[in-house]
Amino acid sequence: MLKYSNEIKPTDLEPERVKGCGRLSIQKDGSLAHLENIYQSGSAKIRIHGQPPAPSIEATLINTAGGLTSGDQLNWSVSAGEDTQLSLTTPAAEKIYMAAEKTATIKTSLTVGKATHMVWLPQETILFNGAKLQRKLEVNLEKDASLLMAESYVFGRKAMQENMTSCLLEDRWRVYHQKTLVHREDFCHDTENFNTLTSPTNLSAMTACATIIYIAENALDLKHAIQSLCPPVASGVIAAVSAWHLGGINKLIVRIIGEDGYSVKQHLIPIIRRLNNRQLPKSWLL
Repeated sequence: MLKYSNEIKPTDLEPERVKGCGRLSIQKDGSLAHLENIYQSGSAKIRIHGQPPAPSIEATLINTAGGLTSGDQLNWSVSAGEDTQLSLTTPAAEKIYMAAEKTATIKTSLTVGKATHMVWLPQETILFNGAKLQRKLEVNLEKDASLLMAESYVFGRKAMQENMTSCLLEDRWRVYHQKTLVHREDFCHDTENFNTLTSPTNLSAMTACATIIYIAENALDLKHAIQSLCPPVASGVIAAVSAWHLGGINKLIVRIIGEDGYSVKQHLIPIIRRLNNRQLPKSWLL
């Protein structure tokens, strides 16, 4: 028979938590990019496609835990040196499960060197009912650097007929160009009443959303081309495009909301192809 000491009780034991950390940096060697440093610990794994040195490098960031919940921590740090090209993605949707007490956290830091192009295209994040997630994304762009990034969320599992009643989400993005803040975004939802997120002023009864940010010299020139790819409202997906010259950079933003993650992704793909020279990460094609 299992006996417990007076000092330790079953309720005192903390469940094992995910703690993953991944770091990647690349530099240019002649006309080709090569790996300068790669580090991975815990559930964080990094897989490089092809055999660098290469003109451009594609990496997949993997959370081998299969998802995150109470108190789990995932940290990514990626740096692309001067005049390189780096594409980052994930192998599948990141799942955020119901949390008992503590909040799962994801921190991502991206450094984009001078005249470098970085693509940040993780697959969607799915939040289960009762999920709790705090995420921070910081991007630092040097002179003449460019960025294409897309993030999407799916609230609940439609195929499982999951009824979303509560959810905590704090998603904070900061994008700097030569140390000047050029984009700030805070998506915060902390309430037991999920209906406030699906109100007409928020997702308007939709359950999925996505944002694309494109910072590049030709961003303003592509506005009308991207608008032509946006779906009609009758399709069950709503999309809008904006573009500015701000803080010395050209910035284009696309917002999409839809009835489910599949419909949003189907409209994301042609826009990303247009902004990324018709290229998609390999995992998006599976």
